[in-house]
Amino acid sequence: MGYNTNILADIRQYCVGQPEDEFFDPTLLSHVNSAFLELKDIGALKSPFEISTKEETWNDIPDDFHILPYIKEWIEIKVKMLFDPPKSSTQTEAYNAQLNRLEWRMYSTANYQPTE
Repeated sequence: MGYNTNILADIRQYCVGQPEDEFFDPTLLSHVNSAFLELKDIGALKSPFEISTKEETWNDIPDDFHILPYIKEWIEIKVKMLFDPPKSSTQTEAYNAQLNRLEWRMYSTANYQPTE
């Protein structure tokens, strides 16, 4: 899967299972933008980013391409938990643990300063 795919369609596929089903778009857009804001707040994104149309791709995110895989996975899990929370506490714990790992990786990668 590349990063030139549509963000909203990918989130629809992940959360709803149907990338063409636009019924939940207002809710998904709100959750996606909230997740991007949270990434900015924790220092994983240096620049604010939000989606306002159905045309934005993952490559449109104006930050380090090296953390894009982490960003994509984190956004998918975060939106899934907001949109359709797991029924099982074990699954919730697994999602939260993965979110924490991804946050650490994004932050440490985005803020890495090589020593001379």
